[in-house]
Amino acid sequence: MKIVLSISLLLTTTLSASGDECIVADDFATTAGLWMDCANQTTAMRMEYVDSRMHAYSPLGNDSSAPALAAAMSYGWQMDMLEDWAIQVDLHIDPPVPTQGDVGMSIFIMLEGDPATMTMTRAWTFGGGTFYYYPTGGGLYRSATTWINSAIYSDQWTSGRLVDDTYFVWWDSDTGMIYGGDTLHATGSAFATNLNGFSSSSAAWVGVGGYLKGPIANAFNGTMWGDDLCVLYGSAVGAAVGACCMGDECVQAPQAGCDGAFLGIGVACVDCICDGAPSCPGDFFDDQIVNSTDLNLLLAAWGTDTCAYDIDGSGTVGMLDLLALLRNWGSCSG
Repeated sequence: MKIVLSISLLLTTTLSASGDECIVADDFATTAGLWMDCANQTTAMRMEYVDSRMHAYSPLGNDSSAPALAAAMSYGWQMDMLEDWAIQVDLHIDPPVPTQGDVGMSIFIMLEGDPATMTMTRAWTFGGGTFYYYPTGGGLYRSATTWINSAIYSDQWTSGRLVDDTYFVWWDSDTGMIYGGDTLHATGSAFATNLNGFSSSSAAWVGVGGYLKGPIANAFNGTMWGDDLCVLYGSAVGAAVGACCMGDECVQAPQAGCDGAFLGIGVACVDCICDGAPSCPGDFFDDQIVNSTDLNLLLAAWGTDTCAYDIDGSGTVGMLDLLALLRNWGSCSG
């Protein structure tokens, strides 16, 4: 066991230009098309959508040497590991103390494996729970855990149980470090793991779910759940992903998660793709008049792909843009 001490981290990644909007947001509704909510390893651990939340529960104990896992995992989309990203999730973790073993809730980051069966060939999780071990007794913990072939290979944990709080996981692609904590870009304590060389995958499924190892005192329905997962920034990749216009800004998002105008599966975000048509083409100063000042700006950008002067959206500032400007010469209101 090892404790990761206070970490100060400043990422250069820019938050989504859409402001407080999530690139992907969902409350795990089964009809949303964003989640595989049937990703159950065994009947020992299951997921169920109740009261607008995704609950993890167990009707049975789990005597297997491998933990029983279940989660609501991303469906048709993954996070792009070639760039920085961050997600947040509301977690409620209050299970009973097991008679032996441990039980808890995690944010799942799966780089390799099968999310439908929760076969975690290469994965990293952040969460917490409660445990009981006869020699040392019971305890509560928060953890960041590396998984290989559904087995726990390293576990970092501190005392404390996560109950009714928002938690964050963020990825720094430049350093290969992944972090988990209760403050984004933590200036306080954060769990950190170096994933350099851990996997060759360039994308990762994400999700929220529960885990269980050992028999438990009783079922824990309604005591562990996740809600309101939000991808704060980053890009999604996958079969269900395309360009999503959130105002004038474009993000790569799954169709079911696009809180804006979805331009089509497979469509890539490029410059100008989400720019709205100007109210007065050629009025680059937005002063309600098109004159020689605007003309000189357009001519200076001639032959370039500068969005601001590409009136017709062709990708190149040229003759059609000049004609559009001339058609609006003078007062825009006239």
